[in-house]
Amino acid sequence: MPSTEGWVIYSCYGGNHTSPLAAGLHLGLIPWGQPLTLEALERLPPFDRLTGADLGRLYLWGDGPYHHRVATVGHGGRLSLVRAAVLSAMDAASGGQAAPTLWVDVYDLLTPLVRAGGFLSRRLGLTRPGRALLVAGLERIRPAVEARVAGVLAELARRAGEA
Repeated sequence: MPSTEGWVIYSCYGGNHTSPLAAGLHLGLIPWGQPLTLEALERLPPFDRLTGADLGRLYLWGDGPYHHRVATVGHGGRLSLVRAAVLSAMDAASGGQAAPTLWVDVYDLLTPLVRAGGFLSRRLGLTRPGRALLVAGLERIRPAVEARVAGVLAELARRAGEA
C-alpha cells in the first residue's frame, strides 16, 4: 500500500448520495461522462444506506491515485461542527501530526429533486420511488459533481508535482 500523504474528505448533508457519488467518481468506481444507473450507485457502499445516527461518522473508501485516502461524511447541516470534530480527532489520533486534508463539501450541489428522493427513501422508507428520484436528480447534477472532483484531482496532481 502506498504511503498516505493526505486525505480527501467529501461531505454532504447525510453522507448518502452526493458525497458517495463524488467519492465514486474520484476513485473510478463510477464512470465519468456516462448516464448514472441505480445499479452503479447501489454498488457504492454507503449509497442510500446511512441513518441520522451515522452523521459525523467518517466513512473510509480507500486510497486515491496521489497517495491520499478518500473518505465521506454526512454533516447534517452542521458542516463547521462536524469538520472541526473530524479534523481534531484525526490530529489527536496522529499525535498532532495529521496528514494534510482537503475537505470538499458538495452540499451546495443538492437540488430539490435529490432532496425529495433522499427524503422519500431515507425518512419515509419509500425506497423504490425515492431511488428513482435520486437517480434522476443525481444525473442532473453529475456534470457539476464531475467538475468538482476534476478540480480536486487537478489540485492533488499539482501538489504531487511540487513534492
